[in-house]
Amino acid sequence: MNVIGNMKIGKRLGLGFAIILALSVLIAVIGVWRLQSVAKATQAMMDVPLAKERMIGDWYRHTYSGIRRATAVAKSSDPSLSAFFKPETDEATRISTELQKKILELLVSDEEKQLYEKIMSLRKVYLAKRDVIYKAKGEPNPDPAMIADALEKDYLPAAKNYSTEVENLLALF
Repeated sequence: MNVIGNMKIGKRLGLGFAIILALSVLIAVIGVWRLQSVAKATQAMMDVPLAKERMIGDWYRHTYSGIRRATAVAKSSDPSLSAFFKPETDEATRISTELQKKILELLVSDEEKQLYEKIMSLRKVYLAKRDVIYKAKGEPNPDPAMIADALEKDYLPAAKNYSTEVENLLALF
């Protein structure tokens, strides 16, 4: 007779329970291992879109602040305001340029790349219009009518177009 056949019923039940318990532990260990693999894959999959979203959000924040600064300079009668904001403006522009380079490396779809190129062309226009205001405000006797005209007709529409497209890029993520 075989070994199991000679065992008493209590020992057979104990052996069966031990086998089922061992299989349950093995299945649980395999399940935890697979869940960790899925978690790592999900994290890796989300790293790039999350990084893009954060960088574009920072870029938008610097852009929005820059628009507000330039508008304040244009509207203010204080001639020292332009010089006061210059270091902050230069730093924001530098940071935005660095962010744009990093963002460009992460763009993969044609839609993202085309929108980015559109934004870059709008940025050139925006910066040129902003610089006109800063230059005019830096002159010894700035012409308030010319500055108001440049602000309303040129700068604010360019700033709106630029910031709207940066928001559109952000909305892709």
